[in-house]
Amino acid sequence: MNFEEFKKHFKEGTLKEDAYSFSTEKDYWQWEEAETLKKHYEEIKGQWM
Repeated sequence: MNFEEFKKHFKEGTLKEDAYSFSTEKDYWQWEEAETLKKHYEEIKGQWM
């Protein structure tokens, strides 16, 4: 699933694992960090072109 689907399931509490378990929350924060960095780098890349 992509991050948007993950966020939806996370908020709805419909993940296969407990949404508030350490591993699930860790996955969420790492995925959000990666998506944020990706967006930031794409913006920077767009300035170079």
